Amino acid sequence: MEQEIALVRTFRDRICPRLSDRAEGANARDQEYGSMDYAAWNRCRRKAEKQLESTTRLLYRNRQRFTFYTADGASLARQADQLSEEIQSQGCLLP
Repeated sequence: MEQEIALVRTFRDRICPRLSDRAEGANARDQEYGSMDYAAWNRCRRKAEKQLESTTRLLYRNRQRFTFYTADGASLARQADQLSEEIQSQGCLLP
């Protein structure tokens, strides 16, 4: 998931770099950045996700409906889904 998050962060940073910097700073303890416009941040995030979806080929969507665009992420998600199915078929996990 780290690669997937980094990928969407790259898109987000390109679309609204100042807001992205502010959001990173808002998480810092030093309070140097002041208040955050969360509505603008959500709009930026959604725009980045839409741009990612429209320009990058989806490689896999896991059982929880999370999308994977990187080869490593897709491979690991497939493995996790297979393992989950095996565990579930043994009666160890509810659907």
